Amino acid sequence: MTSRYECEDCWEKVKHGARTLHQGGRGGFRLAPGEFRARIHNVAVLVEDLPPNQPSPLSGRRRLLLGLFHGVPATQKSFFDLRTGPDYVVLYQKNIEAVCSSEAEIRDQIRRTVIHELGHYFGMDEDQLRDV
Repeated sequence: MTSRYECEDCWEKVKHGARTLHQGGRGGFRLAPGEFRARIHNVAVLVEDLPPNQPSPLSGRRRLLLGLFHGVPATQKSFFDLRTGPDYVVLYQKNIEAVCSSEAEIRDQIRRTVIHELGHYFGMDEDQLRDV
């Protein structure tokens, strides 16, 4: 399967940025705006090729899932909750590459997707995120 545009350097920076985001958000690729990085706790960013059960992004499907937040929004967490591991954001590499036509677009789409998914971490719904 070949995407419209691939950017291996972009994905290496995402993986490095994901590690630094998980470790407190210092250095590397800036996956989230500075004012939010200090408020992000125990969130991992993962990169997978495609969402489960999705055909190839080149199959003509109109809307592709670019990312997904898994976890409990910070607004719904309680000190008394049992921890089940980190919350995490998954970026779907082949889908992001399929909707972009340059390295700059891939970098921009990665950042926009991470910000969108972290919005869910902060308790925002889709309607609220449209305004971001």
